[in-house]
Amino acid sequence: MLIFIQNANAQNTRKDSLILQAYTEGYIALVPGNETIRERPGFIYSYSSQNKPAINLAAFRVQYEHQRFRTSAAIIAGTYAEKNLAQEEKWARNIGEAYAGFRLLKKEQLWLDAGVFPSHIGAESYIGKENFAATKALISDQTPYYETGIRISFRPSEKWYLSMLSLNGWQRISAPLNRLGANWGMQIQYTPTPKLTINNSSFIGKVQKGNEEKTRIYSNSYSTVKITKRDLLQIGWDIGFQDKTQFKGVYIWNAFLAQYRHAMRNEKWAFLLRTEKISDPHNVLYIDVSGEQFILNHLSANIDWSPDKRMLFRLEWNHQFGKQNLFRDGIVPIRRLSGLYLIACFDLKHVFSHK
Repeated sequence: MLIFIQNANAQNTRKDSLILQAYTEGYIALVPGNETIRERPGFIYSYSSQNKPAINLAAFRVQYEHQRFRTSAAIIAGTYAEKNLAQEEKWARNIGEAYAGFRLLKKEQLWLDAGVFPSHIGAESYIGKENFAATKALISDQTPYYETGIRISFRPSEKWYLSMLSLNGWQRISAPLNRLGANWGMQIQYTPTPKLTINNSSFIGKVQKGNEEKTRIYSNSYSTVKITKRDLLQIGWDIGFQDKTQFKGVYIWNAFLAQYRHAMRNEKWAFLLRTEKISDPHNVLYIDVSGEQFILNHLSANIDWSPDKRMLFRLEWNHQFGKQNLFRDGIVPIRRLSGLYLIACFDLKHVFSHK
């Protein structure tokens, strides 16, 4: 970072801004053969209800940024909050974001943030409208959507973004602060041209497994390529390592993701194809599966319609299949499952700004 600082040019003075945002994401998942089952499999944490209307996320967010100070706070509810924050204390189960940051150098984009902020791992946001696909990728549901700690970030130019994080755990809010020295994250993002983004995010720290603490090392890499003005390709690969027992071997798992998106000329319609494969043979992340190797393939196709910038309607066909009986057809265990998902996103945002 010091090398970059010495060679970076001063950034232009930015406007002060205050953003108020109210966001709602309603959905229904229709799964044939499972009409009486109201929950999707336990390894799915977003859009987790099925065969009944539900709210995945309702959020109210306030963001403020000054030339030397920034802060963001979000209160959330819905099935996303119920599933993803179930391990937190009751007082923390509706926190989406709560952090403040200070610019350390007047002429450089060097920031220190502390609190609860969106995860540095993965390309997907907890706010569905900001993602390319309708439903979340399976691997996103097994990596943090949020994290708590201290983050130092630096943007020496429009091409580079660098950050280092000291965290209190793997997607945790209500964990002892003394864990900050035991969990670390790093992100390096390079955008050589507006058409290409290359990102690597990593984590090393301790996770609780039963009565034991395990060391986990995780790496997420992805590239986003704008093939044309309306065509986009994103490819990602995740790999993780976790010790079996202390200093005696490791478990390894990985995931591959590829998605292609095409936007129509009027930008109101868009189409996406996605493929994903998870290989977790030792059930490290997918703890709901016992006794069998977790190997799962995921295919989906979705259509987006955005009549204006505040509304987005998404229709997705989703198919999952693997070598083990993860699903149900009524009461019969099956190896594959298809579903149809209708999602409606409403995003009311107002920006107040001045120089």
